[in-house]
Amino acid sequence: MTSREATLIRRGDKAARDLKEYLEFVIRIKPAAHQQEWLEACQDIGDKASGQRYCIIAPPGAGKSVFIGVGFLSWLIGKNPKLHYGLLSYSNEVAWDRAKPIRDVIEKSSPFNYAFPDTVPDLASWDRRGFRVQRDNLADPHPTLRAAGVSSAVVSYRLNGLVLDDMLDIKTAATAKTRKKVYDDYVNAISTRMVRYAWQLCIGTRWSDDDFIGALLKLRHHGAPVWTAIHVPAILPNGKSYWPEQY
Repeated sequence: MTSREATLIRRGDKAARDLKEYLEFVIRIKPAAHQQEWLEACQDIGDKASGQRYCIIAPPGAGKSVFIGVGFLSWLIGKNPKLHYGLLSYSNEVAWDRAKPIRDVIEKSSPFNYAFPDTVPDLASWDRRGFRVQRDNLADPHPTLRAAGVSSAVVSYRLNGLVLDDMLDIKTAATAKTRKKVYDDYVNAISTRMVRYAWQLCIGTRWSDDDFIGALLKLRHHGAPVWTAIHVPAILPNGKSYWPEQY
């Protein structure tokens, strides 16, 4: 074994346990300062899923979809390939497009293979709507990941974890009626499919006080908030950009 190979094996072993290392080694992004709370929330879920619900609110271009949708989800699939996950957005096409990099990482990334050598694509069930990785339970009918729009057939699957990525677009955010319909679809059809200890992570930008994120943040259980908000303002209290290297 060469010293380079030994280094890659060590990094892969650490990446399997540590999301920051995974993002740097596999996804090739270095978490920015405004993403540190995201990192802590995602590591918390990865260490032990216990029904966590986090809502990340940040401006467009803050890196939410790559960090969470690609990095975090592919890491969890590597860690727990027997479980089932959902990736929802405001339309099927958008969700499918955002799921493709996850498939590419699992199928084609050499660093991913060092981190999770036993997580292998099931190429007989490998398309843009959803996919399976190889697993022992051949009778399991549920895909490893299902990507869909909020009103889609993802509701027929049981989920151990769910990423809600931009649940509104300019059309569905336009009126109170359309905003309410998106939230009602989530409550009545999707949230009921979560298994015990399933986690949920919502990422997006605010549209109005009564938008999808606003409805989530109003939820209470015995007086305590159901969702934990992680808010990244575009302009910090000191008047500077939240991400001066980019904006």
